[in-house]
Amino acid sequence: MNTKLVRFTKYMLDAMFYIGIVLTAAIPVLFYFFGNYIESFRKYYVFQCVIYMASGVMALFIIKELRRMFLTVLTDNPFVMENAGSLKKMGKCSFMIALLSIIR
Repeated sequence: MNTKLVRFTKYMLDAMFYIGIVLTAAIPVLFYFFGNYIESFRKYYVFQCVIYMASGVMALFIIKELRRMFLTVLTDNPFVMENAGSLKKMGKCSFMIALLSIIR
């Protein structure tokens, strides 16, 4: 296994997870700021905050499951039932994100 690629992937997933937490938590502040320039952010502030924060939480859950699956890859045992369960959970979260996008 290419250790540089593995390390890069692990750091990328970790960075995506922690940056995602910060950005999801900052959505109300960011949308308030953008409301000064874009009317739709001002008009639908609460609705957009709820929709985007829910989507952000679902995306963070997907990344969390990817990080969990990556640990089994690192131990050279990727074909376990826990990974199948993680894939099912990620599929449900992806479906919820799609529904939230349709609602938006």
